[in-house]
Amino acid sequence: LVVAAVRRAVGERRVLRPAGQGHSFSPLVRTDDVIVDLAALSGVLDVDTAAGTAWVGSGSPIHALGAPLWRRGLSLANQGDIDTQSIGGAVATGTHGTGVQLGSLSTAVEAVRLVLADGSLVECGPDREPTLFEVARLSLGAVGVVVALQLRLLPAYHLRERTWTMPTQACLEQLPA
Repeated sequence: LVVAAVRRAVGERRVLRPAGQGHSFSPLVRTDDVIVDLAALSGVLDVDTAAGTAWVGSGSPIHALGAPLWRRGLSLANQGDIDTQSIGGAVATGTHGTGVQLGSLSTAVEAVRLVLADGSLVECGPDREPTLFEVARLSLGAVGVVVALQLRLLPAYHLRERTWTMPTQACLEQLPA
């Protein structure tokens, strides 16, 4: 359906923009033309437990990935506390990075399947169309329509949340650590 929608938009000389769950407050997807909703492209599509990777539909809400990955002994490396956005949108906008040691969700992408403006379905990764891959995994929705992502995962783990407050100066002194 995405291929058909892209070809139709191109044939009608209209701009087509993919939309996630609208988590971003910026007018990133705004258009007077065509918006394609990718919510039906959802779920864990394939898991390689040995490699620690999984293909997921780009319209998958992040919260819908946890349980099926957990059952296979895997977890996302990084996830924010707001998990209603689509994985495709969160990846495309560089969401949930926490520094050099734990990058944004886009840094966990191993490969991308996307529909280009000519309606062709392409799979790219570091070894296949590497330039397209680098652009597609943090594209802001401007380079084709991402329909699936292969994510690098971690062995399943539990988190323990600990919160505290401290004076600003004390926090700044501990920043290098």
